Amino acid sequence: MPIKKIKHLVNRLPTSQPQFIKEVNHFNHFELARLLHQLSPEGKIHVFNTLDSNLKRQEFLYETDLDSRLEIESSLRSEDLAFLFSSMPEDEATDLIKELSLDDQKEILGQMELKDAVVIKDLITYKEETAGGLMVPKFNSVTENQTAGEILMQLKHENNSDISTYFYIVDVKKKLKGYFKLHDLLNVSTNTKALKIMRHDIPKVLLTDSCDKVANIMDNEHLSSIPVVDDNNTIRGIITFDDVIRVMQDLASEDIFTMVGTAKVDPFAKKIT
Repeated sequence: MPIKKIKHLVNRLPTSQPQFIKEVNHFNHFELARLLHQLSPEGKIHVFNTLDSNLKRQEFLYETDLDSRLEIESSLRSEDLAFLFSSMPEDEATDLIKELSLDDQKEILGQMELKDAVVIKDLITYKEETAGGLMVPKFNSVTENQTAGEILMQLKHENNSDISTYFYIVDVKKKLKGYFKLHDLLNVSTNTKALKIMRHDIPKVLLTDSCDKVANIMDNEHLSSIPVVDDNNTIRGIITFDDVIRVMQDLASEDIFTMVGTAKVDPFAKKIT
């Protein structure tokens, strides 16, 4: 088991440093994150600092248990945390920043780029179990007069490998008018305007709608993502089905462990209250 080997090498540091670096970066960092609670606080920090890329550190920090994450974060300067959070997806960065004290939140947000800080400040205001707390603020936004060719060129320039298959048509005030799918876009000529392929009957949820309501609508409509709007029908983000499933699983696990009184022995059942 990898964690046993890592634990053995931690106890032999600094003598075992070369082997420790090799082993930590050889193992799957997601798996290691799930086993991290078995190490001492010092061992957890050593593992985190030994990871060989910032992307690994971001994913590792997000995937590990709450106690381990807080122990690692307490060893980092606020500017280091701001740098890590700035490079993470906004919804994931928001989840982690919410776990910190209000003073730490203010300090970290104050050291992030203004555009990132504004987005995260907005997301922090919503409870995790609501559409606002689930949503991702990045989505494919187009106007009704854009042509298929222009939209495809826009996608090419963005160079995003994680392309959503849904495109949302908005007006100048970002009010949601309709949507179309990637399949629709690829089956028309390049000079066809978005207006011509727009679907008007669009399923959507409000910022305050519950996770259960979001899941039911997505399931009934067979959607992989759904737009989130405010009371003025301004689109604020989208929710993917994966995000809904993750939160519902977390809530179910928390309820189960609370019922049987085992929250203390399962580090992933613990949350900030």
